[in-house]
Amino acid sequence: MSKTFIVADSIGYLTSDYVGCNKEYLEIVPLTAHIGPHDFVDDLAETKRFYEILMSTKERPSTSQPPIAAFKKVFEEKLSLGYEIVCITISSKFSGTYNSALTAANEVGKDKIYVLDSKAIVGAETYLIKYAVQKAREGEPAKKIFEELTGMVPRLKLYFVPDSLEFLHRGGRIGGAAALFGSILQIKPVLTMVDGAIEVVEKIRTFNKAFEKLYELIPDDAVWAGVVEFYARDAAVKMQAKLTEKLQRNDIEIYSAGPVIGSHIGPGALGTVYLAKD
Repeated sequence: MSKTFIVADSIGYLTSDYVGCNKEYLEIVPLTAHIGPHDFVDDLAETKRFYEILMSTKERPSTSQPPIAAFKKVFEEKLSLGYEIVCITISSKFSGTYNSALTAANEVGKDKIYVLDSKAIVGAETYLIKYAVQKAREGEPAKKIFEELTGMVPRLKLYFVPDSLEFLHRGGRIGGAAALFGSILQIKPVLTMVDGAIEVVEKIRTFNKAFEKLYELIPDDAVWAGVVEFYARDAAVKMQAKLTEKLQRNDIEIYSAGPVIGSHIGPGALGTVYLAKD
């Protein structure tokens, strides 16, 4: 049986219980966020403190990718134990994390390390990590897992509505939504990620109508679906209930965005995510 180990950055925002139960197959290399004198390891445990400080100050948040050395340390340790490695990262158009991981892999043992650009953020990346961990548990070779994940990336669709475009704009991650900035006060745009970059789906006037659009964008035949929230739990619970009824399934989970993604998209945003049929 093959020995495969999964390394991922923190953008999947997995619960501590999940990470603890899968520590034989998974290790997280976290990013970090900063607001003035406050530093935050990118973890769900820091989410409440992060958003409370973010909403109480005019300080702009900033983020830092993991250093190459952080990935090298994990890679070297797992390779010494006989593992092959699949490493999953946030979209390379959103962060330099993928490049850090790829550089580390090339320096340590690129023939046994497969680095995946998820072209995604929380929700979609979360699904990829959990899928990879399950396959590692089942003894699937790293190369096969990587190939399966690569095939899933273009089938994963994320849609979200920011409460404000301010955070995307000042963080430089606004992508194709840049044209919206002049009318920021008048719209609640539905955004998506296309090949890892943010693009506009539709310009909508109110949050309620944008909420309905997020719901409508999930097809009835979705293989998997979930809800992503950025300190917008009440709206997320409402969306979860609607999707549970629409899709007639009880596995619709809510994924919470922590400090790093919260720095770029801001509080109050809501999203839906799904895996399309092959």
